[in-house]
Amino acid sequence: MKNIVFLILVITAQVAKGQNNEMLVDLNPHKLNLNFSEYDQSTAAFLGQVAELSYWKSEDLKRLHTRMVKLYPDQNINYTLIYLPSTNTQVVLWGCKNYLVISFRGTQFWKLKDWISDAKFWRYEFSNEDAQKRYAGLPSGSAGARKAIMTLMDSNFFKTLNDQIIKSCGTLNKKLPVFVTGHSLGASLAQIFCVPLANLGYNYLGSYHFAPPFTISHTDTAEMNRRYGAITYNIVNYKDIVPRLRSVSKGRIGKFYRICDDGDIYREKDILFRFSLLRGLEVRKEFYYHSLGNHINAIKKNSNNNSLIKNRSEGRGDSPCMQPLIDSH
Repeated sequence: MKNIVFLILVITAQVAKGQNNEMLVDLNPHKLNLNFSEYDQSTAAFLGQVAELSYWKSEDLKRLHTRMVKLYPDQNINYTLIYLPSTNTQVVLWGCKNYLVISFRGTQFWKLKDWISDAKFWRYEFSNEDAQKRYAGLPSGSAGARKAIMTLMDSNFFKTLNDQIIKSCGTLNKKLPVFVTGHSLGASLAQIFCVPLANLGYNYLGSYHFAPPFTISHTDTAEMNRRYGAITYNIVNYKDIVPRLRSVSKGRIGKFYRICDDGDIYREKDILFRFSLLRGLEVRKEFYYHSLGNHINAIKKNSNNNSLIKNRSEGRGDSPCMQPLIDSH
């Protein structure tokens, strides 16, 4: 039943694509703070917009790039669009002279291959050391996400990534900061890709995930949290069902932030909450909760800078946003 709900809801929550002046401002290269030790509002908005770009078509990206270059001519803004038809995986490499972002696309409802990736909840891990080495320590977890990443790694992705680094700084400088982002299924891919990226010598410095499903096997979460938890941010919109669906064998890493019903963001403990899917307006509001655009709108609210999030979250328990719902059950 959970798989069916996931397929029906995730795949229909698509982002509205289109350039606007707010996006052009949000994508100002200076908006991304290279220090990921704390949540940063402008960084979250920036990476949310880059996550949205992963849904775009080539001609739309080209038009946006032309406008961005005119607005920020000294930043050497560049991009590459990668598409793998065998798994329907789309990735955008979005870079400038100071860093590079890898953005994974979420689900497209009209693509059967995305349905298949979303439905593969079962745990998958390597059975021999050669495979583990071939995929640079890719963690065990959701079979669909792992299959997409393995296919990407078997392609010429890393040559393309190296070419993108050269575009950004004129030489193959693996010290160039690299960040990862994604929404929904894209957040699943982003969660596990940080490990091979870092193991292969790239300067991975952090991730923001939007509506991330539980993806990583519990056998790997402790070590991944030790290595990357302090620079990983998960942002979930209230009762969005997609980040609440999991099997007992999978989890997430990093810091957890929830957009509450009034649009304010709270820092919470990453706890699994279960509510009746058919209770009240939850089904009809799921499309709103899961929309990447609505995540970005909430992130940009004046009340959601890091200081205000800290102040409203401290001393309120593990789940200040969800506590009223817990008390009512």
